[in-house]
Formats: sequence, C-alpha cells, structure tokens
Amino acid sequence: MAMVVFYYFNSYTPQWIVSVKSGTPEINNKIITVNAGLTGDAILSTNSSSEASVKISKVGTVQLFPSTNLKRIGNSYTAKLGMGKVKINTENAEEFLDIQLPEGTITDFYLGTNYIVNVDPYGNSTITLLSGWLDIKDGDKSAIFPGGYSLKILSSEGPGLPYKTDSNPELVELLDKIVFDNHYKAGINALISLATDNETITLWNLLQRVDKRQRAIVYDKLYELVPHPDVIKKKQMLDLDKGALQVWLEEIEWLM
Repeated sequence: MAMVVFYYFNSYTPQWIVSVKSGTPEINNKIITVNAGLTGDAILSTNSSSEASVKISKVGTVQLFPSTNLKRIGNSYTAKLGMGKVKINTENAEEFLDIQLPEGTITDFYLGTNYIVNVDPYGNSTITLLSGWLDIKDGDKSAIFPGGYSLKILSSEGPGLPYKTDSNPELVELLDKIVFDNHYKAGINALISLATDNETITLWNLLQRVDKRQRAIVYDKLYELVPHPDVIKKKQMLDLDKGALQVWLEEIEWLM
C-alpha cells in the first residue's frame, strides 16, 4: 500500500484544460471547438479573432488574448510565451507556475499573483503586476517587485527596473536610459533627485545593477526613504549580501 501511495504522489501530472472563449484557437495547428487538454510540449495559439483560457490544476488560469502562442513545457508547471498577450491568475495556487519569455523567466516570488504579460514580435516583453509579488530572472540579472508595478524586458538586454504602473512617462524613459544605456550616470543622478516612496522598490533593484561607487549613492537615497533595521550594516548592502538584501526588502514591503 505504501508503494502505491508513493507512486501516486510522485507520478502526478498537472492537468491543463483549454476552453474556447471566442473564434477558433488551435492546439498544434488543429482547431479546437470544445474543451481540450494541453499535453506536454503542445502549443496553444490564437489568431487575430480568437481567445482561449487554460485552467491548470493546483495553479490557476492563463487567459490568451488574440494573436498569442503559448507552449507547455513537458509535463511540468512551466509554459513558454512566444508572442502575444496573456493574463495569469494564480491567486489561489498550491504550486508555482513558471512563464518563460524570449528573454527571462517569470515566477511568483510569493505564491499567488495576478498579472498581464505582453510579448511583441521582436521578443520584447512588458509585465504589469496587478497583485502579489513576481521574481524575474535572466542569467545574472533579476528583478523582484509587488503588485502595482510594471517591468520592461528587452530581447537584447534582459529585464529593466520595476516602476509604478501609473508612473509618468518621463520617469519610465529615465529608467530605460539607466538600465539599457549602460547605467547612464546622469540618469542615476536624476533618479536620485526625483525618487520618492514610490521608487523604493526601484532603488532596491537598482542597488544590485550598478558598480560599487554608484551603489553607495543609491544606498544613501534608499536609506533616506526606508532605513533598514540596525542589524544590517551599510557594508553588507554595498557587498550585496543576499541575506541583508532580503531583510531590507521585507522592511520595504512592510512599509508599503
């Protein structure tokens, strides 16, 4: 009996059930008109006049808007968004869902999120997080941010810096210059002068993207906005101690 129970729990395959919302979505280039399973490595696609939804057991739902393609990776809780727009809701999830993009991978930082992802024909992505926390990873670059923030990812550069979704366009343009123009020094100085409580998450992420001299400038501004607990020392932050960074992030989260 014990062997049977062990086998059951270790052979569980998540169920991905596709439902048609409008038009004629396709799985592996075959039109579907009723609910269908999305098996390992199958591709679900919508044309310019169709939409579909995927219900994933123990995770939540993925809504596909027109002109979108989504590939399930193996039998895991992972999918690859090749192009288009999806809305993902994992607010009641028991398992983590990974979404691979042309550049980078999205996963929940804390279990349970609601977000929208747009991938353009050039492989550039925009993530708008409605609730929860996300963690974006691309090689040695990463970004962590909460609901109410957005993030750009360029296919040639990786993830940018998270910003408040309702930020003015000038600030967003400034962040693009800082990240995608080799840490544009004047841009960092301008950001420091403009930063408010809305940019604490932005500064926390920027701290890990710049050289040590610039890091000290970013640190001072972030500490002015949200002092970290006394148990953390400035040197730890300048050395990017992971434990210290996490403690400061939790302090920022608590004050949001």
